[in-house]
Amino acid sequence: TTSGAPLIVSSAITIQDGGSLTLNSAGALRINAPVTMRGSSTAALGYDASDPTNLTFAIGAPLTYVNADGSAATASAGGTLSINGQSYQLLYTMDDLAGINNGSGNYALVNSLSPTGSYSNAIVGSFFGTFDGLGHTVTGLTINSSTYAGLFGYLTGTVRDIGVIGGSVTGGYSSGALVARVNNGGVVANAYATTPVSGGSAGGLIGDLFSSLLVNSFATGSSSGGVRNGGLVGWATNSTIRDVFATGAAAGNYAGGLIGRGDGGSLTNGYATGPSAGVYAGGLIGGGSGLALTNVYADTSTTGRGGGGQDLTTAQFQSGGASGLGGAFAGGASGLYPYLKSFFPNGVQAVSGYATRQNGVSPWQTTVSVTNGGVVVGSAS
Repeated sequence: TTSGAPLIVSSAITIQDGGSLTLNSAGALRINAPVTMRGSSTAALGYDASDPTNLTFAIGAPLTYVNADGSAATASAGGTLSINGQSYQLLYTMDDLAGINNGSGNYALVNSLSPTGSYSNAIVGSFFGTFDGLGHTVTGLTINSSTYAGLFGYLTGTVRDIGVIGGSVTGGYSSGALVARVNNGGVVANAYATTPVSGGSAGGLIGDLFSSLLVNSFATGSSSGGVRNGGLVGWATNSTIRDVFATGAAAGNYAGGLIGRGDGGSLTNGYATGPSAGVYAGGLIGGGSGLALTNVYADTSTTGRGGGGQDLTTAQFQSGGASGLGGAFAGGASGLYPYLKSFFPNGVQAVSGYATRQNGVSPWQTTVSVTNGGVVVGSAS
C-alpha cells in the first residue's frame, strides 16, 4: 500500500501446499479474518514497524499452519514465515514453547494450545527475543510457582498478538497471566488475558512492568494475594502504557482496577471497571507517585470507588462519557463499554446489568463467567 495506508484482510484465506502469501503494507496490517497455511506454504508479512500496533490479529482471526491435508499440525510440514524480512521459527506445541527459554531469536506460535495438568514454573522462564502469537491463544494454563508465574516469567524482549484464556496463575515474587515481569525496554503489544492471578505483584496480564512498553491490551481476570495487585498490571514503574482496559477485581495492599501501584512513566487512554478493595485501593490505581495520566477513567458504579483518573458511572460510560479514549477504541454508547477495535473489528455484543443486595442499594460483588465447552473463556466482576 502507499505510505501510511492500511492493508486489511476481511475474508478468510487458505493457501494450499506449496503456495505462498505476501501481505505487504506501508502502514498497518490488520488480519481480521482467519488465514490458513497448508503444508509447505510460505507467508511473508510486512508493516510499518514504527508502531507495534500496526500489526494486529482480531480475536478469532489467527494465522495458522496446518498439514497439507488441512489437519492440525504438531510439527513442521515445511511451512515458513517472515515478518518485515526477518525469519521466524515456528512453534507447534507446549514443548516447542518451553524450548524457547532464554531465547533471543524470532519465534511464532502457529496454532492455539490447550495445556493439560499444572506447571510449577513459568512456561518460558526468561526471554530476550521476539515472540509473535499470530492471534492464537493458550487456554486452561495452570501455574503455581514459588517465584515468577506466567506464560513468560522474565521478559526483556517482545511478546505480542497472543491471548491467555482461563486457567489460573499463582506466583511468589511476580505473577501475571501473560508475563510475570517485563524489564528494561521489554514490549507487550496486542495481548489479552481472562485468567485469575494471585501472588506477589499480581496483574491480570502482567505482574511487574519496569521501564517498558504495554500497548493495545486488556485483561478480565481477578488479581489478589499480595502487595500491588492490579486488574491489568500489578506494579508499573517508569513505563509507557496506552490503549488498555481491565474488568477484573483487584484486592490487597495497593489494589487498583487497572494498576496496583504506578510510579513514574505514563498511562494514556485506559479504563477499569472491576471492584478494588484493601489498603491503598483505587478504582483505577491503588497508589504510587509520578505516573502521568491522560484520558483514563474508572467506573465508580462497579469499582465501588474512584481514584486515579476521571470518575464515571456505568450510565455515563455507556453513553459516551469516555469519548477521550482515542481512536484505538470504539463503542462507549448504546449500552456498551468501549472496546479495542483491533480485537473486535466487527463490533461486539454485550449483556449488561446489576446485582444488588436485598436492601436494593449496596453493591453485591460477584463474578459472572461465560463458558464454551466447559472452559471459562471470559469473566467480569
